[in-house]
Amino acid sequence: MNQILKLNRFTTLPYLLDLINQRKLILTNPIKYWEDKNDVGAIQHYLDITKTKSIYAICLTYKSETIHHWNKFANGENGCCIEFNAPKLLSLVENLNLKHSITDYKTIENLKIENIDKSKLIFIKRYLFESEKEYRIIATNNEGNL
Repeated sequence: MNQILKLNRFTTLPYLLDLINQRKLILTNPIKYWEDKNDVGAIQHYLDITKTKSIYAICLTYKSETIHHWNKFANGENGCCIEFNAPKLLSLVENLNLKHSITDYKTIENLKIENIDKSKLIFIKRYLFESEKEYRIIATNNEGNL
């Protein structure tokens, strides 16, 4: 894959204003807030087998906009897209020792948990969602909440 030059976050104006005011990316708890129960199950399995106490994530896309991105993540008159310079953002992420990666999309036949490297569980999603071209930034903590 070519180097990723931009990462987009499809979201709402309140999130954008929060980002500008705090000058921080806001990561959320996927166990509490993600709709996709398959994603939540993989994240929970990761927490269980690694004994990780807390996890927070932000999902971006390295693909150009699609109607799916707008409808699902930025729907309505408050929708917006934040475009990040990927090399700069990922350099900051590296300095913070956060986990990050493109998402690996797998068919149900290839989703046998026992065949997946446990460190990659947080970057796996069903093939059905491949058009999202998701890039995840994840913070974990073994001592409690972040």
